[in-house]
Amino acid sequence: MSPKDLLEFQPSLAEWFERVGQTERAHELRHEDNTRTERFRELLKVITIPCDVPMVVGAEALREKSGPVAEYFESFGQEPCAIRLVPKRSGLPKLRSRGLFLNDCFKSWFLEQKISDPDYDAEIYRHSNNHAWSTIFVVGEQGVTGEIIAGQHNQLTSGEMKTSPYHFWYNFTDLSFVPAAPPAAIDWVVKLLRFITIPEIAAREALQEKLKAKFYKNILGGYFEAVVWDTGEIFFIDYNRLLGDTIQGGIGADQGAIESRGSWRGSRAQGGVVRGIARVLKPEDLGTAIFNLGDVLVAFNTDVRFLPFMQKAGAIVTEQGGILSHAAIVAREYKKPCLVGVAGLLQAVKNGDTVEVDADRGIIKVL
Repeated sequence: MSPKDLLEFQPSLAEWFERVGQTERAHELRHEDNTRTERFRELLKVITIPCDVPMVVGAEALREKSGPVAEYFESFGQEPCAIRLVPKRSGLPKLRSRGLFLNDCFKSWFLEQKISDPDYDAEIYRHSNNHAWSTIFVVGEQGVTGEIIAGQHNQLTSGEMKTSPYHFWYNFTDLSFVPAAPPAAIDWVVKLLRFITIPEIAAREALQEKLKAKFYKNILGGYFEAVVWDTGEIFFIDYNRLLGDTIQGGIGADQGAIESRGSWRGSRAQGGVVRGIARVLKPEDLGTAIFNLGDVLVAFNTDVRFLPFMQKAGAIVTEQGGILSHAAIVAREYKKPCLVGVAGLLQAVKNGDTVEVDADRGIIKVL
């Protein structure tokens, strides 16, 4: 999927929920997303954590390149960047661009946006197009659950994988990976967890007061995204308090392509057992696809174009995707059995096959 298509068809999680009619939930998530920088600033007052704190200026100041903005462009104009335009009032969309050099992003993207400058703040982030490792994980009552993958972090949020992720669990005693992860991946996960483990009672109390933070065995609770640049620099790029326990229950992964003849294994995004007719869907065929209530949605990956079919599906199974991708999170909200990362799925399952999805065991079987 091209960068343009990713922005259009793999939007923010708040936009996913908005498109399925969960307006209140979308509003909560959008507010949480728009106040991310403030949360990181509060964290930095209490703990040492390498987080993605941007330069924040009004859109007017960015357009004029006045004062500190001019100095920032002088220092980082020829480096990759990300710019987010964050609305100051409700009802306006968040806008974003990333991966371009700062000077190019300003000229070819920011100046083309049809906005009223007083309505927006601009957040300017240093960016890297070369991530050694990227991870998404949640910390809740059950422990820590997540995925780490070599390369860019949007593979995990979009499910557009170039390599296979390593799933990991930490039950507050043991840390395990499926499949077995290389030492570098294990080391990075351990380092990330150390950053958000806060044994000092006074520090935890301060964050509980300022951020209404939750803690589990001294580990800061919530949903986290983090990246390791190829330079070795670590950045936490998201800390969301609304997600966590709500998306942690029921997910899991196993390893192995085929359990028995006619069965294929994937990673569980939402448990449950369903039998139904497989409907193999491709983006170019969605306008004419036959799909009945309770059919099993089978696809290479899903994005917002698939939402009408996800709502009608009895179960959802994809060849790509991650257990914490936006599509998987939405499937979990629907309480639909969902498997992702089923290797060879589209070769194994044909349109019209009768299948059984045993998401509790991570298996899809052609009957």
